[in-house]
Amino acid sequence: MKKISEHSFRSSRMSISRISLVGSACLLLLVTIATTERGTAAEKSSVKGFSAGTIAPTVDLFTGLERGDLEQRLVMKNEKEGTLYLKNMTKQPISVKLPEAAVGVQVTKQGGFGNGGGGGGFGGGGQGGGGFGGGGGGQSAGGGFGGGGQGGGGFGGGGLGGGGGGFGSIPPEKTVKIPFNSVCLEYGKANPNSRMRYQLIAVEKYTDDVRQQELLKLIASGRFDSGSAQAAAWNTFSKMPWDKIASLQKETIGDPVKFDLFNPNQLQQAQQMVSNADYRSDQIAKNGPKNEEKESRVRNRTEGAKFNLE
Repeated sequence: MKKISEHSFRSSRMSISRISLVGSACLLLLVTIATTERGTAAEKSSVKGFSAGTIAPTVDLFTGLERGDLEQRLVMKNEKEGTLYLKNMTKQPISVKLPEAAVGVQVTKQGGFGNGGGGGGFGGGGQGGGGFGGGGGGQSAGGGFGGGGQGGGGFGGGGLGGGGGGFGSIPPEKTVKIPFNSVCLEYGKANPNSRMRYQLIAVEKYTDDVRQQELLKLIASGRFDSGSAQAAAWNTFSKMPWDKIASLQKETIGDPVKFDLFNPNQLQQAQQMVSNADYRSDQIAKNGPKNEEKESRVRNRTEGAKFNLE
């Protein structure tokens, strides 16, 4: 009986050893599989974007467009909002710096802007500084990518705060969507819509009037009510007097009752915006353009947002 017991004990111990060995092998296999799956997932995610440690070259929006690194398509939903589709044409990730403000202009079938100015040139159209416009077609839309009620939602709706501009990265050969919020600049012309071809251009290319440029930056900042921004834009770009702007009314189809397009508070704020633009343009004329590059760089470092892939 004693020998049988010892044999049974040895058999049991050997069985336990075998089980432990098999269990260790299974555990090692599971760990290996899990590690491989995590690596595969990381590789897949890097296809859609790139890791936080990736250093992408930075380019200003319009510089990238001019040299062919970027390609744009601006689709305006209406006079207040649109979407900028921006494609990275290179095989490397690019970090794009958006401008404080920009202008969406209609592109004609002849390749020009605004159906005026000789099919591709510069028209009058109340632009003051000899910018794009003139003739028929849709209104030009001025605005930007800043936060708040007027300035937009930044890259992919992430919001870039009230200062406009910002940074966002585009993976190689990918297209991203950027909300563009705006006001109309040419009273009396057709409102923008998705059937019209629009293109984004630099504020300085649209107008050389510093007062108008400064107002567009205020509009794009997102700090002002959209109605106030629209009234200020028509006063400054379309040369509409304040009493005419105050008399504008809106009506609803099927409703005979008309309402004022702008309330007194909006008109007061609009006048303050224009006064602010006047002051800023006067200061620039006296002291030269302010060097805000460092401040903008610091602001965007903290407010940078992510693109949404199309």
